[in-house]
Order: sequence, then structure tokens, then C-alpha cells
Amino acid sequence: MKKLSILLLATALLLTACAQTHQPEQTDAAPSQTASPPTSTSAPPTSQATQDAAPPTTEAPVPDPIPAPTDGLAEAVRLSLVYEGTVYGPYIRLKPDTNLQGCLDSLQGTEIEAPDLSDVTYWYELTWQGETWTVYPTEPVVTRRGEGEDAVYYSTEGYGRVYRIVFSALEYECQPRIGAAGDTPEAALEDYAANGYPALLARLNPLSTSACRDYELLGYQVTYSEDGYLEGSFTFSGEVDEEFFPFSLGNLDQGMGEQEGKNVFTGTVALERHEDGYWYPIPIHEREALGRDYQSNDPASMDLTAPAAVQASEFLDGVPAELEADQALSAEDPQQALISIADRFRRCVLAAPLAGQPYFDFGVFCTPDALTRYGMRSLIHRYVNIPASWVSGSLADPISFDVFLIQGDQAIVSRNDITIYFLRGADGVWRVDDVTLPWILS
Repeated sequence: MKKLSILLLATALLLTACAQTHQPEQTDAAPSQTASPPTSTSAPPTSQATQDAAPPTTEAPVPDPIPAPTDGLAEAVRLSLVYEGTVYGPYIRLKPDTNLQGCLDSLQGTEIEAPDLSDVTYWYELTWQGETWTVYPTEPVVTRRGEGEDAVYYSTEGYGRVYRIVFSALEYECQPRIGAAGDTPEAALEDYAANGYPALLARLNPLSTSACRDYELLGYQVTYSEDGYLEGSFTFSGEVDEEFFPFSLGNLDQGMGEQEGKNVFTGTVALERHEDGYWYPIPIHEREALGRDYQSNDPASMDLTAPAAVQASEFLDGVPAELEADQALSAEDPQQALISIADRFRRCVLAAPLAGQPYFDFGVFCTPDALTRYGMRSLIHRYVNIPASWVSGSLADPISFDVFLIQGDQAIVSRNDITIYFLRGADGVWRVDDVTLPWILS
């Protein structure tokens, strides 16, 4: 069999800026907060007595202000695909990644006369900064701004393939979580491989880089299991485009025998059972990370009067009131409320070790069940209960998220190092129900 690596150039284009944060061994994380040099201030003496009574003083450095969560939708891009009359999307990218930003920069290329587009079978609809563009992935790419007599057309070389990759990645990230049923790990893995995963593939547009036709499950195996958790692998065959195939799987073979003419894939998966009885995929390394030994935070060895520690402590003290305001906002603007809650949650991961509070109660954000799962336990173990000196970044750094999705009482807000799953309860309050850490060991 001809073995091919699954991580081709498409993967590199799809997955950008995936460096992990919060660990000392990394070199590309944001620098730790540093205070301004102290300045000496003293009033001019009016007499010897006043000079003796009021000696020069040194003011403590003032930490940078923590930015309030801003409009998380200000930079948002909404992208849809219209394919043979069917609309896929729109999907929201909160902040353009490198590839999408390249597409945005190329929108207004060379102005041209209105071309004949009658033979084009699919196109992209893109809304950004108050304007809507139609993108025809011809060669060269044609973009249209406006409608009717006001429409203006532009031509840009070389971006047709990039749009396909960009949309495929966004569509894949915005899919609701797959749930598998089963009373045993083996039954759950079988249901995921036979029904759950192919159902996900079926939801994707026909041009997706993850599209797989004629899916056929060939086998599966549980490699590790414990109460409510399993790891396993599954193999299936299908037909994919020559350049594009599911980037989330480990390897690819060319089929032989009964599978001749098809591609044969083997993928690995970890599934965790939730209280609704369904099993949901999580990063397979979260369990491994939880089992690793890291140096723990020792508040007794910290200077809790240092400006960074005081600032972090004050931030944590204000979280309950700020969350209450966010929840009040959610009734009229759930998108902005969820982005604000996600921003506050992410800053708490920074603030807890800086404030010497390794056991900060994340229950103010979470459902009770969330705190028992591998995602939250791994997050606290690796990124919260650590020495302050290990923290990369400061509370003053801007935090931006990449993907946003609301579907009924469930929502997803994610960035490159964390995906936060929200659940809205009967009381109308949005709570963190789970987190996943895709690059926890990278």
C-alpha cells in the first residue's frame, strides 16, 4: 500500500497560530507583565521641620489596566457557500486567521467590467465591516461588491483554492458536537464510528476538504477505557479528492482488494460520557496531561503585595458581579454576552496563579458536571495550579476568540488553544459545560 501523510499543505493552511500558552518552556508566548520603573516623588521642603516630617517616597508601580471585553463581533466575518442552490452557513469567524485575512486583503483587486458568470455553479457570500461581497472562485477570482446597477466587480489572481480551504476549516469548526450512544465503551465507539462520524461528514458541503463519499466502516478497537471514558481507533474507506481529505485522521492508505479505488483511513478518538448518557469526543491527550507532574503553586512563597498579584486578586474578586452583568446582557445580546463570559473565563486562567489562588472556584462559571470532566481538570492541573513564574502573558493582553456558534441552548466559543462549550439552563443562565484543549501537549 502506498502510505501518505495526512498532514499535507492543506493542514498547514487550515491550522495556524496553534502555539500553546502558559508554560515556561515555550518561547513564542506573550511576555509576562512588567511594571514601570518606580519614580521618586517628594515635595520641595518649606522648612527643616517639614522636610524631616515628609521624607521622599517611592510610589509602587501601577499595573497596566485590564481591558474590558470589547465588541467581540467588531472584526467578525460571516461566510456562506452557495452550491447548486443550497446554502451552507453562514458561519462566523470572530477574528480572521492568516488565510482568511489574505482573502479579505484581496477582495478589492483590479476593477473589471461585469463578466459572464452564468456557468458558475457555486460561490461564496462574505460579510465584513458592514459590506457584503460575492466571491466567484473562477480563475482569476472575481469578487462583486454591491447589487444591481451599483455592483462593482474586481479580479484577483490565485485565491480560488484558498477560499475552499478557508471555508472548509470554518465549517468543520462550527459543527455541533457529535454524541455517541452506548452502555459500554465498545458500543459507544461502534456508534461513533458507524453513525456519529459519518453523520458529521454528511453535514459538510460537497466541496469540503473533509468531504468523504461512500463511507464504509471497516473496523474499530477500544485501546483504553475506564468508567465513562474510552480511547480507541477506527478504520474506514471512502472516496476523496486527490488533494483534499480529512485532515483530522492519522494516516491514509490506498485501498486494495474489495477496497480498490478507495482510500482507507485510520483515525484515533477519545470519548467521554456526559450526564445525558451520550459520549462526546475530546482531545486524546487530555488524560495524559492530567497524569503528568507539574510544579504546583505555593502562595506562601509569593509576594502577594506585588502589583501583578494585587491586580489579579482584584480581578478575581470582581468576577461574580461582572458575570451577573454578562448574564443580564444575554437576554438582549447573547452573542456579546457569551464572548464576554469567555473572555472573563480565559483571564481567570491567567489571574488565578498570578494571585496565588490555585484553587480559585471555577464553579462560578461552570455547571457542576463540567468540573468533573477531563477538560476542566486538565486545564486546572496544567494552567491554573502552577507557579506564577510559569504564567505567560498578562491580564492586560487582549484576548480574542476565533469561532462562535449558538444552536438553541448550546453555544461554542473557541480560540486556537481552547474550545469552551456553553449550556443555557432552565433559568436562562449560560454556564460553561465543558472545555477542550486541542494543543495541550504541543
